[in-house]
Amino acid sequence: MRAQNPWLPALAALAFAVLYLVSGFVVPEPPDLNATGVQVQLYFADHSGALAASGYLAMVAGIPFLIVLALLRRRLATVGGWMADTAFGGGLVLAAAATAALLIQLGLALHPDDLDPATARTLLDGALPRWVGLASAAYALYEVIESATVFGSHGAFGPGETINTIGTVAFLPWYVALGTGLSAPEEARPAPAVATPG
Repeated sequence: MRAQNPWLPALAALAFAVLYLVSGFVVPEPPDLNATGVQVQLYFADHSGALAASGYLAMVAGIPFLIVLALLRRRLATVGGWMADTAFGGGLVLAAAATAALLIQLGLALHPDDLDPATARTLLDGALPRWVGLASAAYALYEVIESATVFGSHGAFGPGETINTIGTVAFLPWYVALGTGLSAPEEARPAPAVATPG
């Protein structure tokens, strides 16, 4: 069996990071949250090429992402089989969800004329208050940091130690915040513009 290049994980991770960042930079600034459905539709029509390029770049970035995921599973398998399978399964679910979102973006970018203004407005609407999104982003960032514990053996980053404990405790206020956000009334959005016969 051919030996694995020791730099393969680092190179794959770097390739994913570069492709993912570039895919975000080529996307023009999205419409304001108070934009009408027609304005959102025009955004997809006016920036069709950039949005499609972003989607293609992100999908290509999925290749090195899966490579790193497979290498991570191989490394964790030497420590504990269930941990390797859980990490690999979670990564595949994340990749599948991201692919679904990218396919929707590509569909909208490649066929903007088929997008109904009311549907465009719905895609931009926020389902939860903005503060819930900020809290979720903060919790997700901590979870990324906490994932480093799979490589730790002692100290705060050891499995089941301080970093893991904080992540477990932090889950509770985030979940309460999510429930509170779901209990709040939905924000009023401007009605989509309706074309009148001239």
